[in-house]
Amino acid sequence: MPLTGSPSSSACCSFSRLRFPSSIICPPSCSATGLKNSSPTSLKWPTSPLCSSHSSLRSFYYFLKLLKFLRVLRFARIIRLIVTGTGAARQQVGQNKRRYQKDGFDLDLTYITDKCIAMSFPSEGRQAMFRNPMTEVSRFLKTKHSGKFYVYNLCAERGYEGHWFDNQNGRVFVDDHNVPKLDELVEWGVEAKKWTDKGDDYVISVHCKGGKGRTGTFIASWLLITDFCPSADVALRHFGERRTDESKGTAFQGVETPSQSRYVNYYEAILRSGWPKRKRISIDAFTIQNISPIGRGNGRCIYFTIVNFKKVVLEAAVLGEQGCTVALDRQNDRCTIHLKTPLVVKDDVKFMFYSSEKSVPRNYEDCAFYFWIHTAFMPASGHLTLQRHELDNPHKSKTWKHFTDGFSCTIHAKILDN
Repeated sequence: MPLTGSPSSSACCSFSRLRFPSSIICPPSCSATGLKNSSPTSLKWPTSPLCSSHSSLRSFYYFLKLLKFLRVLRFARIIRLIVTGTGAARQQVGQNKRRYQKDGFDLDLTYITDKCIAMSFPSEGRQAMFRNPMTEVSRFLKTKHSGKFYVYNLCAERGYEGHWFDNQNGRVFVDDHNVPKLDELVEWGVEAKKWTDKGDDYVISVHCKGGKGRTGTFIASWLLITDFCPSADVALRHFGERRTDESKGTAFQGVETPSQSRYVNYYEAILRSGWPKRKRISIDAFTIQNISPIGRGNGRCIYFTIVNFKKVVLEAAVLGEQGCTVALDRQNDRCTIHLKTPLVVKDDVKFMFYSSEKSVPRNYEDCAFYFWIHTAFMPASGHLTLQRHELDNPHKSKTWKHFTDGFSCTIHAKILDN
């Protein structure tokens, strides 16, 4: 019978199968003869490499079990961090936009009304780590509004397969921080209203990338055509108030780009009075008020691009008199840029102004300031002045060191189709 604390015979057998030299496995002092004349209490086991190795192996075995447990624990912790980290990443990207967080969903998604949803882009792959996962958005709509939802993607920069939404989806191509063609906005409003008029439980879900500017432009228009809101200002405010979660932060999550708000006001005017007469205008000049903080204050750093029908129709620069000249009025702190050849444009027109001076900030569209107009709404005088808060980029307070109070840009044109 083996002694307590000694290797069992089976253990010795298992060791012997390792084919160590017998002198190492069973040293002379461990021989059967030596054991026969020794009592268990008086027996002193010699210190040998393998006789002590059994306890070492047992310790090593427990160490491996502990290591395995720690690895499992670490893996579980990593999974938990990924899950919570993903949620935190989505929360950070979504900022303080109102989220849908119930019934097992956590989505950057807001009911603007019971029939109209605003959300951020439904994403796949890595993008799904910090934006709405496509699988979850699809599951949400099919669970909550099965067969009675229609999804509108406003992103010009990205799309997805229609099967995610049972092909109940459409797309309007709009560039980020820009506006749709006014014709497209009007047509979309009619189409979206037809869908939601099918029944009380029919809904539209509208998104761009972040579910804010382009999304708000379209949803505010839908709020007008459905008579949910009486005016463009009320519609824009309602969208912003619903999209913003003030318990998470103070940032306003509504439409802020002035050109987008302008187009919602155009839309309201069309709903009230129909389309104004479509007309061409011939642009002669631009006046920039409060020019002194811009570059060297003489207007010579200004260059600009004009886009009509999504095509660049003019590129000009004051320096070198490339397509234009400048007249500086220091007393009134303004400069007037005259085109060498008048430019005729019609319908949706985009103006982008740049400065070659690095001190002048560039924001959206990588330019100093820009704006959109529709020529149908050009005043009969042919002169249209847009104040600082009506210009894209200067409307942001962080730019006001250069675009001071009173900054404006005026278009001087002739109306050709009276």
